[in-house]
Amino acid sequence: AGCGVSGAHYCCLATHNYCSIDMEITGGDKNEIKMIYDELFKRKDEIEGSFGQPLTWDRLDDNKMSRVRISLENVDIFNKEDWKKMIGFFIEYVPKFEKSFEKIIKEVVKKVRKV
Repeated sequence: AGCGVSGAHYCCLATHNYCSIDMEITGGDKNEIKMIYDELFKRKDEIEGSFGQPLTWDRLDDNKMSRVRISLENVDIFNKEDWKKMIGFFIEYVPKFEKSFEKIIKEVVKKVRKV
């Protein structure tokens, strides 16, 4: 899902081991991606304070992407007994996650791109 700026988006994943909500920074060149991530990281306390709990911050230096993530471990998309827990996770956390980033990501991208 889009977050209002090019090169950054939300992604919901469900796997054999976990489900997660990610803010993925993928657009632009690698240097710009890392600059956007670094600016977001400077505001980590503000973002996590708004979200209400710690997030996982992955700069991924060797990749042309960076991400911030909240995850629910030990669930399996192929196990029907886990579906209710996974759906509850997404219902509870997607709106909070988006709200924690919506203003800040736009400010950060504008600053980095000097738009």
